[in-house]
Amino acid sequence: MTDALDDLDRVLASYRGDPIDNGDLVLITDQPLVQELAGFADVWDPHVRRAVAELLTAIEATDVVVAIARPDDELLLQDHALWADLRAELEGSGIRLRPPVPLPARDGRRASA
Repeated sequence: MTDALDDLDRVLASYRGDPIDNGDLVLITDQPLVQELAGFADVWDPHVRRAVAELLTAIEATDVVVAIARPDDELLLQDHALWADLRAELEGSGIRLRPPVPLPARDGRRASA
């Protein structure tokens, strides 16, 4: 069984070819699963952080890339803070959280903070 991280370049290329909305968060894992979470980067709080950590635990991920759609394909300071929050939440879980990756955001409905 191939996991999404084995095909990381292909997965990222697919989002670059077909951008998602600004603030959408994508979890690319060592499981055969890529999870898109619409708008999650812009509503990040302790409840959302716990829910994402629980999702990663439930699918038995051990290696994760967090990708966030942003204009100009550049992460915001808040995106790095989101990553640090999630990393702290996952501490001791055995889940490796790789550095965040920017994705291009399509022109559209949400504006970044």
